Amino acid sequence: MSTTCICARWPISKTTVGESSVIAPPKPAAANATSSSHVAPWEAALGAKITVPTLERPGEMKIPPGAQAGQRLRLRGQGLNRRIGGRGDEYVKIRIVNPPKLTPKEKELFEKLAAESHFNARDLMAGG
Repeated sequence: MSTTCICARWPISKTTVGESSVIAPPKPAAANATSSSHVAPWEAALGAKITVPTLERPGEMKIPPGAQAGQRLRLRGQGLNRRIGGRGDEYVKIRIVNPPKLTPKEKELFEKLAAESHFNARDLMAGG
């Protein structure tokens, strides 16, 4: 049996296990910030260090090799101030952006990659 009650300002979760009750302490107010950042396909594939905006000043973030669109990366201690002290984290969502217009050389390089690669993104949809 699980119930939730409001005591003072904090929700407290109470769970009964056998004959004893466990009361979870309240979680601190959310202090995490979220943002998004555009990265080039080669930055996502190869990894890179990019500059992203944070609440106070631009910060450096490492994109790991093989990063995927929609992946969230954490910048520890770059979020909002917490009431209990310290700071939350900033979570940056990766958005992979292709060049809007390819130069002839870029097009040639993408064609070489397509010919060489055996990767098929649609195979991931089937769980493969």
